[in-house]
Amino acid sequence: MKKRIIFFDANLSTLPAIRYAKSRGLHVVTCDNKAENPGHKEADESLLISTFDIDLIDAYIEKNPVDAVVYFASSAGSFAGCHLIEKYNLPGISCTVKDTLSYKNNFRKFLQNNGFTSFPKFTLFNGNVIPEEAKAFPYPVIVKPTDCGGNNGITKVCSEAELQPAVDYAHSVSKSGNIIIEEFIETDLQINGDCVIENGEVKISFLGKHLYAPNSDILPYSTIFGENVIPQNIRNDIEEEIKKLASAIGITSGVLNTEFRISKSGKINFIEVNSRHSGNFIYQLMNKAYGVSLEEIGVKLALGEPLNIDGCKPTGFFAYALIYSNEGGTFNGIEISDSLSPYTLKQLIFKKNGDPVNRFTKLTDRVGIMLLQFPTYEEMRKIIDNFQSYYKINLLK
Repeated sequence: MKKRIIFFDANLSTLPAIRYAKSRGLHVVTCDNKAENPGHKEADESLLISTFDIDLIDAYIEKNPVDAVVYFASSAGSFAGCHLIEKYNLPGISCTVKDTLSYKNNFRKFLQNNGFTSFPKFTLFNGNVIPEEAKAFPYPVIVKPTDCGGNNGITKVCSEAELQPAVDYAHSVSKSGNIIIEEFIETDLQINGDCVIENGEVKISFLGKHLYAPNSDILPYSTIFGENVIPQNIRNDIEEEIKKLASAIGITSGVLNTEFRISKSGKINFIEVNSRHSGNFIYQLMNKAYGVSLEEIGVKLALGEPLNIDGCKPTGFFAYALIYSNEGGTFNGIEISDSLSPYTLKQLIFKKNGDPVNRFTKLTDRVGIMLLQFPTYEEMRKIIDNFQSYYKINLLK
């Protein structure tokens, strides 16, 4: 009998993994509530059910058991995926572990309670009444909701007068009402990337440096990857921290998206960890750099199979770069310089004419994204440091 594998969800990013699963002779089920997603057409079965509708998904699985679960880079997909992994003891990362990592209050408490020192000083509270201990923090501080990603609800606060409006903003976008205030770590190096863990060992760590939008040091528009982007001693220390975290929380094998901020004294600080690939297509750059297929690896992890990726080493210089606007308006097309063509691996524009465009304050305000490969570090920095000069977004006011 064919093994059955379910994918949450069926969007473009999961299509190569679906095709690999089909090539293996697996019975493929796709699940999300978007009939237009292309994976549904290639699946053996497609369920038009929201990945948040756990009751309906459970009812289906009870009648149609599966052997494996893939949610790949989908935050929404991980909600159902990790639930099934935990409920049916399938290979992968459980819902309990996912919730510990992805909710900032749970994650900070876990680090604090398990002997880690690699995190900023913080205070947690529910509601928008600022506790007295938070007022004693030296400025600047970071205020953010504990249950949002993509820079949503985050503010860098430089004075007491700015603190209450920042807390009110974070509270307004939070579903739980849980807020965190933490020290702002001065740095020239914030690290972002994905890693693959197998049998407790970090087998692949594709780590890069965040670059920030002008006049912001909390809103990245790009991550650059390649030799010498991150000093080797810092890379080694980060891999040890990831390995230590995986062991402490009980992850034997899986994929993690990580963010670290390195203080000017060299201290490594966890900022975020998520139990899935990044939403900015970092895995596609990893495929090129390492000569692997993360889509294939995702299916093998879900089946509990060996990955056979020992000794993989990255080569080349890569970046993702967001296309964004400094002002709001109505989208009326975009002009992109032909000089980017030799470096372009992928280009996605998320807006069509007539769509609203917001000023860039969070990830979902992006107009598009480009994945790029460069022959040298110097050429990469020349392009990415001046990336906004290579495109023009036409707006109607």
